[in-house]
Amino acid sequence: MTTFVRLSKIGYYGDFVVYPILLLLSGGAAMESATPAHRLIWACPCVAGIAMWTLSEYGLHRIVLRHA
Repeated sequence: MTTFVRLSKIGYYGDFVVYPILLLLSGGAAMESATPAHRLIWACPCVAGIAMWTLSEYGLHRIVLRHA
């Protein structure tokens, strides 16, 4: 027997609000006492990760939706 959990709109969209806030707060806390050089060293992999995620998601969607 399969049971489905129905989420409210707040429960469904809550992740889209909570996680970015937590990421910004934790990143801000980590960068509070960092030097400008350390901030740059930290920011470069973050930007590269966002770019790689965007490109891989685009490629995956393109393959899945074009060849489905």
